[in-house]
Amino acid sequence: MVRPDPPRGAVPVDDGHRGLWWTQSLCRGILISVGVTWTDSADKHEIPHNEALYAMSHPHFIVTEFGKPRIGDVPPTLFIGPSRFGTLEVLAVIRPPGDVHIFHVMPLRESTRAAAGYEGE
Repeated sequence: MVRPDPPRGAVPVDDGHRGLWWTQSLCRGILISVGVTWTDSADKHEIPHNEALYAMSHPHFIVTEFGKPRIGDVPPTLFIGPSRFGTLEVLAVIRPPGDVHIFHVMPLRESTRAAAGYEGE
């Protein structure tokens, strides 16, 4: 199977090498058209919600099944992206078609970088 060329500006999604790509327009559309909820733990590191949403909508790296389910039966999605607070790691449970539950937001840790296989800055 030949993997198609990515759309311009797309970020590869670690999805088991099925050839999925996450684009900023796709992400913005999803975040605008769904209900986003936050746990208290997402606010633990005092990162403003708009910074987490920015990191999610401008990702450097995404892992769609990052570890075992922590809330319910859906594995979390890891977003690594930029913010005014440095590069962030954001963990969310995404249930199509319209539920994004964010439960973890903090500056990117080396342990998360290594576990995700992220080699960027």
